[in-house]
This record gives sequence, structure tokens and C-alpha cells, in this order.
Amino acid sequence: MSLLDVEGSYSLLDKWIGLVIKNEVRELDFDVPPGKDVKMYTLPQIVFFAKSLTILKLGGCKLEDPSETISFHSLESLTLRDVHINEDMLHKLTIGCPLLEDLFLFNCWGFRRIDVYKPCKLKIIKIEEDSHETVQSVKIVLPSLQGFRLMSGRPKSCTIDLIGCPNLNDLTLISVNLTDQELYCLISNFPLLENLCLSYCDLLNRVSISSYQLKFLRVQGCRNLRSIDVDSPNLLLFNYVNDSIPTISMNALCPWKVTLEMINPDADTHWFLKLKEFLGFANQIKDLELYVDWEERFSLLMSLLDVEGSYSLLDKWIGLVIKNEVRELDFDVPPGKDVKMYTLPQIVFFAKSLTILKLGGCKLEDPSDTISFHSLESLTLRDVHINEDMLHKLTIGCPLLEDLFLFNCWGFRRIDVYNPCKLKIIKIEEDSHETVQSVKIVLPSLQGFRLKSRRPKSCTIDLIGCPNLNDLTLIFVNLTDQELYCLISNFPLLENLCLGFCDLLNRVSISSYQLKFLRVQACRNLRSIDVDSPNLLLFNYFNDSIPTISMNALCPWKVTLERINPDADTLWFLKLKEFLGFTNQIKDLELYVDWDEVPCRFMVFNAHFRPWILKLFNRVGTTFYHSYVFIESKNMIEWARIIRLLCANGFVSFAINLHSVLDGIIEHNTSLNSTTIFAHPDFTFVRFHILPQRLTYKELAFLPDKTMLRTLVADQDLEINGGVNNYTIRIGNR
Repeated sequence: MSLLDVEGSYSLLDKWIGLVIKNEVRELDFDVPPGKDVKMYTLPQIVFFAKSLTILKLGGCKLEDPSETISFHSLESLTLRDVHINEDMLHKLTIGCPLLEDLFLFNCWGFRRIDVYKPCKLKIIKIEEDSHETVQSVKIVLPSLQGFRLMSGRPKSCTIDLIGCPNLNDLTLISVNLTDQELYCLISNFPLLENLCLSYCDLLNRVSISSYQLKFLRVQGCRNLRSIDVDSPNLLLFNYVNDSIPTISMNALCPWKVTLEMINPDADTHWFLKLKEFLGFANQIKDLELYVDWEERFSLLMSLLDVEGSYSLLDKWIGLVIKNEVRELDFDVPPGKDVKMYTLPQIVFFAKSLTILKLGGCKLEDPSDTISFHSLESLTLRDVHINEDMLHKLTIGCPLLEDLFLFNCWGFRRIDVYNPCKLKIIKIEEDSHETVQSVKIVLPSLQGFRLKSRRPKSCTIDLIGCPNLNDLTLIFVNLTDQELYCLISNFPLLENLCLGFCDLLNRVSISSYQLKFLRVQACRNLRSIDVDSPNLLLFNYFNDSIPTISMNALCPWKVTLERINPDADTLWFLKLKEFLGFTNQIKDLELYVDWDEVPCRFMVFNAHFRPWILKLFNRVGTTFYHSYVFIESKNMIEWARIIRLLCANGFVSFAINLHSVLDGIIEHNTSLNSTTIFAHPDFTFVRFHILPQRLTYKELAFLPDKTMLRTLVADQDLEINGGVNNYTIRIGNR
């Protein structure tokens, strides 16, 4: 916009829009980004007579009242965002669009009233405000209107008259300060109302709603609300989201979804007793969420519960869940300081209806009877204490179980899973507890297995009875080369293999005909990789060392070298060059450079390499910055690209001087197709020419004469004189 804000620029936009209208475009989305101290663009009036437009979206402009009557013959949807429009113009727009069905006003200004009448056939009106003037009055007389939404960025008083909209079935009011009586009278005008949402309406205190057709009711963030009385026998769902506990009276048997958020950190026993009373009264609650916003709030909750009979209360709640034949149960008891671990009641282990069970922070004890989860398909245990016998009984007692996830559980050292279990996926992840020492699984049904520990360890893994395994992930598992080779040979259908942080691996040999995806990450002692997998589609290597790789597949490689040694010498770069030159399959190369001062080392690789994207990552402090260089497969050195990259990253004068040096190299060495240039990062000369700011090549070209630029050397500036192709550099005191 700063470039456009010159004489004749807006007329150019007018011509573009005129061309669009002339070509009878049906959909137009035109947005002028806001500019600082830039005059607002006024939309040309030719737009208001476009016969072809059916959808029009305008943003960041001004709409002025035309001298003639607006005539949008075909317009069906109109969206205005950050648009200045007055009341008369808004009224003319609605009248001049006989087919208009949707009107959306987002953060518009210039009006205080919205009046919409016949013959408009609008079905949906949405008004959302942010920082501009607020609407003070809304009056709509439209029998066709079905949905109305009014949302403000801050609570406000607004007169809303929708009495002329008898067919309204969807009403949303957000940050609109209606009183209890005003809301009751408003709703009574809509006999067909099915959806009602009230959010952040802070004047509401004792809400009374009577609507026979109402099916969905949501009340959110009305912080002064004390009671809700609902007479809606056909209600299907009641959703309550707030930080207070109201009194609720309702004649509908619909399920409730209750969310209590931002619970007061000073909540005392009285608050929790009130919560208990609320939950005990409302047996229709099917989904309860408590959002707590302080570190020790859960500890406070548990300490209040940790009195005589408190755990029996939790038992009763769980019993109620099982009794109501809930299909999905997610039960997590947060850890509390000096709080006894909650033991899950054994009634859960015989729940016939459960299909998905997620348990956290509790203890599972071995029941006297046989476990019988007839319908359970997915079981997730997180921070759960469970012994080996109980774990074995769980897998046997779930005939339909397909997914088993164990995250940071403890109490066992062995995992043994056998038939008749039909498990398809097993994931085991550990953190700080006892580590698994042995895994033995005999399951022809198993397709995916993942074992991850927080620290490297030795573990016996026996998956010989899983011939259909196609996905295997091992992280922080110390297998030897031979153990890995033997393990993989058991899986003729293996397609995905991931090895991460397996530090005992040294010379890996993989032979798998069906293997399609192979990822090797951070196995720091790895020296060589030999892969016999002709159907491999992608090889992903992520490490800080450069291995020898032998592969009979023609798949692309994605190579990431991280934490490159800051003392890397010429030998290291030659080894990297040899590694890169050995294969033409690298499609994506990333180098993570882990030293603070950017070294001026630039490698231009041999011309016979195929193209790839080279991503150079440099750490400054704790942040990584990256640049992209596209290495082209031409028999030439792309010095211009490198020079532009240097300029864009702050190497201004150094890049310019390098340009002349490189030109001389090419001129006197015509047969040269590869070179390496080293410049030590501690050289003061280099520091003189590194700028602590980003300058693009274009920005550098437009710098005025005698521009002073700061460098990395204290009290030393860089003065630029001359044009783009003829620079004079002078270093002077600041």
C-alpha cells in the first residue's frame, strides 16, 4: 500500500475491478490490507451494479452511497470485513439485493443501527465486532430469517428487536448485555427456535427459557449466572461452560455436557460440597470436564477428597457410569502430594458396554474373578500401577481388544501377551519408572509394535510369534546388530521400520523385501548401513555422524546432519562430500550447525549431483535460523545465488568482495566445477562485515549513499557508498 499510495494508484485498482466486472465474474474476493498512514481505498461504484456477481467478499475498503439505486440482481452472499459503511449505505445494500441470503459483517464500522426490512429475503445474518464502534440497535423484520448471530469483542448493551422474524431457528448472542426479562421476551418471539447459544452475557442472573422446539442449548461464560430454568421438553443436548456452579431446573431428559473452567484457586470445602450436590442432583450429566488453572489445584482437590469415605464417593461415580452403560470412559486421577494412590473399583473390569477405556494416575489390583471386557476395543493406561499378572489377565479378558497403550506405567518387568487376544497395535512408552526387561508376544494378529524408553537400556524382545507385523518402532532400545537382523527376519510383511537412539548399533544390516519406509535417527555409534530392500520408497537418516550406506533401492533419501562439530575440519567436509557424491538419491539435505558464531564456510558441490534442497540451520542463542539453497544440476557454479544468500543473511561487504574474487576464479580456471572456501569465524575482518540484521538484495540496492550499518564489532559501523554494482566500503567509528 505504501507503494500504491501515489498519484494514479487507486485509479489503477479501479481499472482492475472494472475489468473484473466487465468479464462478468461470479465470485469476487477483494481485500486491501491496512497500511500505516495510508488513505482508505474507496470501492468504485461500478461494483454495485454488477449483474453477474453471486458471491462478494470485501475487506479493508470504504463503501460510499451511490447516487443511483443499488442493483445486485444475482448476489446471494455478501461478506464485509474491516469495511467502513454508513447506515444508509447498509440499508440500500440489503434492499438492492433481491436474492441475498447471507449477510456477514466482521469488524465493520460507520454505523450504530442495523435496520433490515422486506422485500429482502435474507436467511442468515452474522455480525461480529472487535475494536470499532459498537452496534447500539438492531431491528430486523424478515419472515425469511432463520439464523442470527451477534458477537462483540467486549460486553455491551444493545437493543435487539427481532419480533418480525417468526421463523428464526438459530440464535447466538455473545458479549451482549441483555437482562433476564429482555432475554425471556426475545426468545418468546421464535416458536421454531431450535438452537440457542448465550455466551459472556454478564447481565444474566436468573435465566428462564421456555421454547417447545428448542433442541440444543449452550450457556458459556455468563459469570454472574445463578440459576437456569428451562422448559423445553424436546431438548436434545444442554451444554454448560462456566466457572460457577448454578442451580439448574429442567423438564427435558436430554444429556448434559458440563465444563467447569478456571476453578477458583481459593476454592474451599464449601465449593466442592456444592459441586458434589450439583453432580448428585443432575444424573443427566454424560460428559463432565473440570479445567483447573493452577499448579497445585489438583493436589488441593485430592487433599479435600482424601478424607474418610472420599474414595468411596469416586467409586459411586464410577459405578454410576458403568450402570448407565457408558461406551467410552476417560478417568484420570491427577497425582497429589502425600496423597494415597486411588485404587480403581473392580466393577470396571466387568463393564459390558465399554469400548474405549483410558485410565490415569490410579492402581489396578488383581480381581478375584476373571476379567470380562466383552466389548472393549481400545485400552490406554497412563501413570498406572499394574503388576504382571494383572496385565496378562487384562489382555486375556478382552476378546475384542485391538489397541493397547502403556504410557509410563510401572509395577512390572515383563510383558507377555499370547492368544486368544486379537491385538493389532501395542505401544509402550516409559519415563522415570522401572524399565521393561523382557517382551514376549505371540500374536498372529499384531500389526504394529512400538517400544520407547527415556534412557538407553537392554531389553529382550521376542516377537517371533507375530508374522504379520508391518510397523516396528524401537527407541532407546539397546539391540546389537545381530539381534536387530534376527528380529527383522521374523516379519516378512514389514513395511515401516524406525530405529531411534539405539546406541549399540554399529554396522546395521537390513534385509526386508516388503520394507517401504526406513528411518534411522540419532544412533550415535552407527558406522555403516547395508539395506537389501528393493521396494523401499523412502529412506530417512537423522544423525550427527556420516555413515557408509549401501542400498539396492532407488528410493529418495532425506538426510539430516545435526549438531555438526564446530571444530569440523577439512577431513570432515571431504567425508561429507564423499558421502553426498556417492549417491544421486538425496532429495532433501539439512545441516544443523551448532556453533554460535556463523563460520564463513561455503561448499559448492560437484556439478554431477542431482538437484536437492539444502537447508542450512544455524543456532543463535537457543534459536535455529535457516536458509535455503537450491543446488542446480548445471555444469556451472551458481555464485549469484550464494552472493544473494550472503546479502540476505547480513554478510554485506563480505559478499560483495567475495563476488569479485569468485569472478576471478572462474575467469582464470575455466575447467573448475567445484571449490571450497574457508574463513575462520574469529577473524576480525569477517566480524566487520557481518550485520546483526537481515537485508535483502533489493533493500541493499535501495540504500542511499553514505548509509551507516551496524556490525558485530562494537563501535564500528559499515558505510555504504555507490550503486548496486559499484560499492565502496569504509569502516568507521560509531
